[in-house]
Amino acid sequence: MKQLKDKFGNKMSLNVAYSTTEWLFGLFTGCVGLVLDAVHLTFGCGLLTFLLFVMAASRKKADQEYTYG
Repeated sequence: MKQLKDKFGNKMSLNVAYSTTEWLFGLFTGCVGLVLDAVHLTFGCGLLTFLLFVMAASRKKADQEYTYG
């Protein structure tokens, strides 16, 4: 899991850097398409981050309080 988090962190930082650059270029050039694509990429990064937390939560074992069925 540690190796997955490291790889995920590296790729997520690249996505955030690309999205920020795309957003700034879109603002400076007045290109709505670049701004919207940056927003779309940002939402995708947010969903991937959420999925990482869900994957980590799904690895928990059942206990007295949460029997999972």
